[in-house]
Amino acid sequence: HPYSVAELSRVARNGDHYRLLALLSTAPVDVPDLNRVLIVASMHSRIPSMKMLIARGSTDLDTALIGAAMRNQMAAVKFLVSPERASPATDMGPAMKAAGLYGAFDAEFYLLTVMRRPL
Repeated sequence: HPYSVAELSRVARNGDHYRLLALLSTAPVDVPDLNRVLIVASMHSRIPSMKMLIARGSTDLDTALIGAAMRNQMAAVKFLVSPERASPATDMGPAMKAAGLYGAFDAEFYLLTVMRRPL
């Protein structure tokens, strides 16, 4: 591969959206690799990077939601469960549990609210 998952993850974590676009444009990236990078981007609420990764084929929004929730990244949590998404994250139970275990109470409460009363 002309890319490495570590490099893509570092760029996504840092929010360098232009560099991420450049890397993603150099060669096709496997969906499992896109999913790994999406998790990293969600753990840091890098919404533009998350949008780019989803547009490129990343599919594992549920695991990304866990990553965002456990770090109390509310912008990412709201983005991932938004009904405006073509296919939003739907498995909120594990993300809510992870948020509680990590003391991410805003995310835990938000997910509980969404689970009880869908958006």
